[in-house]
Amino acid sequence: MNRDILSLQPIKQEIAKAWINYDGNTGTSVIRNSFNVQSLTDNGTGNFTVTFARAFSSANYTVATACSAGSRVCHEANTTSSATIVTRDASAVAANAATVCAVFTGLG
Repeated sequence: MNRDILSLQPIKQEIAKAWINYDGNTGTSVIRNSFNVQSLTDNGTGNFTVTFARAFSSANYTVATACSAGSRVCHEANTTSSATIVTRDASAVAANAATVCAVFTGLG
């Protein structure tokens, strides 16, 4: 079997540089687990800023998000040192979600 060597080794951009799983439904945001996350700031209903412990080299990284059933999640803004995550209910109104997850990939 002939395999390309790149298919066997992760490429730098493919590796998650940061990720977070948090409870956005409580009065104070609770990080359940994370990697390369310095802090989580609650900016108001359904609006959170994830600050990285080690910044990205560019704000052009990718963010993949997921949240608990009945909610929608997206990200609004990237800087090299943070990303803003927004959650909404089924009617697209800002709302907190019990479980929010995000993975950040790109050049570190």
